[in-house]
Amino acid sequence: MQHQRTVDPRTISRQQQGVALVEFALVAVLFFTLLLAIIDFAYLLFGNLSMQHAVREGARYAVTGNTTDPKVNRCDAAKAQMIEQSMGYFTRSAATIDYKVVNTTTGNLEPTATPCGEKNDIVVLTVHCKLPLLTPFLAPFFKDGNKSGVYAFAVGTAMKNEAFK
Repeated sequence: MQHQRTVDPRTISRQQQGVALVEFALVAVLFFTLLLAIIDFAYLLFGNLSMQHAVREGARYAVTGNTTDPKVNRCDAAKAQMIEQSMGYFTRSAATIDYKVVNTTTGNLEPTATPCGEKNDIVVLTVHCKLPLLTPFLAPFFKDGNKSGVYAFAVGTAMKNEAFK
């Protein structure tokens, strides 16, 4: 006659103690990594789009040749407009502005004596930005030179100056 072994239910529950915690720890690492990556990408894309909008608005302001204060030149007024329209991303990304004018005879981009160009010039305005990531999870994927955790991008627009005075 074979002896049947009965298992005490309390023994099974003691053997299973901590299993849920280990499973949660394994899944939570993946879940939070994915969640923080989504947040970081959304932040970076929103920053890029905000800077694109700010550059377009600043360029529109610059090509008219008008400023609200006659003591301020139009390039500085355009920069102030970009800072205002960027929702804080201009200063957060340590943005630098590059003005160039299209040479009508050669078609090449050239720096100018007056950064915003003269009347009827085609001005190309480029803003170079370096936006730091919010979390360290994606830092190895974003490098700017030797510095990791920085999303470097440039946004620009080209517009023709109006025939201002």
